[in-house]
Amino acid sequence: MRLPWERLLGVRFQYAIPDAAAERPAPPDLSALPDHLRRELAQAADRLDVEATEAAIAHVRNIDPALADHLAELARVYRFDRIASLLIEAPAPP
Repeated sequence: MRLPWERLLGVRFQYAIPDAAAERPAPPDLSALPDHLRRELAQAADRLDVEATEAAIAHVRNIDPALADHLAELARVYRFDRIASLLIEAPAPP
């Protein structure tokens, strides 16, 4: 089916079909975090405690700065639910 402006302009546009897998970045890997830090972060997120979450993220920064940046952005926009689900979905540390 041609759109009206395609007929008027005498052109035919080709639209790319987005690849859902390519658009969604892989979730961050929290498996490198020690158990005590994962528990600290989970408890802070469950309590919606901004200060405790920021303190836990500061500890994460010593292990994985990029992960800490990601978690800090989630905390900044109050996505404590996402932080908690990332912790639940993450494989247990080795």
